[in-house]
Amino acid sequence: MELLLQIEAVGYFGVSLSQALLYKRGELTAEWFALLQLGGLMPILITANINSYLSSSDLFGLVMGTIGVIVFPFVGYPIAKWVYRQFFSSN
Repeated sequence: MELLLQIEAVGYFGVSLSQALLYKRGELTAEWFALLQLGGLMPILITANINSYLSSSDLFGLVMGTIGVIVFPFVGYPIAKWVYRQFFSSN
């Protein structure tokens, strides 16, 4: 399971590279930035939640991790759009 987390973390750098290429071509928007960020981070979050449960068998941790997986996109999407506007917006 730890190897899967490492593979996903390396894959996240691929997401960052694709964002850089889209930005260079002028095709990166706030929505794409946010979706790509969530798409790269959600598998890591899910795998970490499962790994945490398997290593400790703590039901409370599994429930809280599951709630975190469900809530993260709703909180992370507007934050990622805000980050895009702060760093990539030319206004």
